Amino acid sequence: MKRVGYILEKIADIDNLNKALDNACKRKTQKSYVRRILARRDYFIKRLHDDIINGTLVLSPNIGHSIYDQTSRKTRDIRVPKFYPDQVVHWAVCLVLKPIFMRGMYDYCIGSVPGRGATRGKKYIDRVYRKDARVKYAMKTDIKKFYPTVSNEKIKELFRTKIKDKRALALIDAIIDNGGAGLPIGYYTSQWFANFYLEKVDHYIKETLRIRHYVRNVDDMTFIDTNKRKLHRALRSIKQYLEKNGYNSRIKGDWQVFPMRSRPLDFLGFRFWRGKTLLRKRTFRGLLRRVRRVKKKGYCTVTRARGIMSLLGYVKQLPHGKHFYLTQIKPVISKGEMARIISIYDKKTRRETL
Repeated sequence: MKRVGYILEKIADIDNLNKALDNACKRKTQKSYVRRILARRDYFIKRLHDDIINGTLVLSPNIGHSIYDQTSRKTRDIRVPKFYPDQVVHWAVCLVLKPIFMRGMYDYCIGSVPGRGATRGKKYIDRVYRKDARVKYAMKTDIKKFYPTVSNEKIKELFRTKIKDKRALALIDAIIDNGGAGLPIGYYTSQWFANFYLEKVDHYIKETLRIRHYVRNVDDMTFIDTNKRKLHRALRSIKQYLEKNGYNSRIKGDWQVFPMRSRPLDFLGFRFWRGKTLLRKRTFRGLLRRVRRVKKKGYCTVTRARGIMSLLGYVKQLPHGKHFYLTQIKPVISKGEMARIISIYDKKTRRETL
């Protein structure tokens, strides 16, 4: 594949930096450190442009803390980069690199990819279960501590197979090194870099191992094929490929291979059977819990509105999702009411920055 040049000028373009700043400050416009930048927008954009072009950009030390992720029930170490210049630069880089990432990306790499997500993965797996009667076995696995174990040197090497602009590569290297070992959770760049990191693994699985059906959601992988021996061989081959090619990532020991007729495939927040698809119990209970809190309090906060609207995205994909919404959700709070709450909040925060 032909490598791409003249990237740095596109990253440092004034229009690109303005767009990056707009994206970086979403839902943060009430913060004092964001207001300070927006108040002198032209000055800070011009300074950032000059720093990138001249190679004098200095990224800031980031702040680390731990949070408990209730969705996955795991404690995660979060690294928060400084808003300016770091977060703006991260957005500027990804806006320019997005077409390069998308050009080689596997069709069913869906995690953190705009326009794909769980909807695309669910539709694909539903279609497989409904139309491909030859497949009988599924395998689920993921990579152990994926983000922290990403090899900085390997991802730099992969970037050099796609980009030939040395100044752009130096900027990308600086972002990678500034995050420490691995890809830091909390960087906007990490979700794009993570998918790019496993791009060649995806193509190896489909083109060399010839797995019949394969979906990847960041590091969660699902394989569906005709026999379990093929899936076991594929798992061994993937482990060898990761080790041989310097990925520094390891498949978790809790992988599962199982017959599709005997149990559902739990993936992307859904449980898949041959004849039906249901919400994962934890997702379903989380939605009902939020709705009950709104009913008990008598009002809905913007945070709760966003949470319910997000989970309704899962519900609407189910055959009886509309009926469930009309009978269980709408009598408490409708989509229109939640949309108004979010809209009023967003308009208020925008006015406060003017």
